[in-house]
Amino acid sequence: MADVKFEVEGEIICAHKVILAARSSVFKAELKSHMIEGKMGHIRIKDMKPEVFKALLKFIYDNSLDNERDTHLATSFMTQHLLSAASRYAIEGLIVRCEDYLLENLCFDTVMDVLILAEQHCLFKLKEACLEFISRQENFVKISITDGPSLFSPLVRDRKEDTK
Repeated sequence: MADVKFEVEGEIICAHKVILAARSSVFKAELKSHMIEGKMGHIRIKDMKPEVFKALLKFIYDNSLDNERDTHLATSFMTQHLLSAASRYAIEGLIVRCEDYLLENLCFDTVMDVLILAEQHCLFKLKEACLEFISRQENFVKISITDGPSLFSPLVRDRKEDTK
């Protein structure tokens, strides 16, 4: 029987403290904090969609994701959110799984968002892959005319120096 409830955007999601604490030091600390403070009821999860939190819990419980080809890892957008959640709760196996998916599915439409994510979460292999993708001549020209984020500036500077 579940012994902890989470509220994610108004949706109540039940789980087991012992499983969460065993798989995540962050959950362990959060659950301990709630017990010490005598907080009853449910724990609010902010800045996360219910489907992302459910996918996170699914991975915590059985080291897998529901129907990966069709849902959770089927879109780069979902994977980016799941990677942020995995990083937030220190779920290393899920971080690796998401990073691998993003590496395999890197494309023009997502590369800048993935680069930012890689920088935020110190994912050096993913960051290098993004920079390599961007620096390819055909991609570089397309991306350089967009309003790319500040992470693009060092690459432009390096590229200009290489052409001198």
